[in-house]
Amino acid sequence: MTRPTTTPRAKRAPRTQAPIDIGALTCPRCKHGKLMTGARGWGCARWREGCRFVVWFETAGTRLTPRQLHALITKGKTGRLVLDPERDGGVVRSGNTPETKRRSLGNKPRGSHAR
Repeated sequence: MTRPTTTPRAKRAPRTQAPIDIGALTCPRCKHGKLMTGARGWGCARWREGCRFVVWFETAGTRLTPRQLHALITKGKTGRLVLDPERDGGVVRSGNTPETKRRSLGNKPRGSHAR
């Protein structure tokens, strides 16, 4: 029996991800302003009119990427985040390990002072 000849597979081009345009995201709090990048975080461009929405670049030792911010604004949550202090000086990467945590907007547990 003769084996069919196989042709070598062409290598796939690496998937390139389009850059995230933070300025195109709408503020989830006031629903009117666009997001802008500040010195310590992303916030609403209508901050002068009183909108207080802000997402800090780094919170509790984890640093969000623009892609994670986009997911947080559009979906209300990010994927699982893993803090790996031995790699890249504590940069957060996505993963599925026991040390994962989730970030989300809203739905925060309320304390005893909530009505």
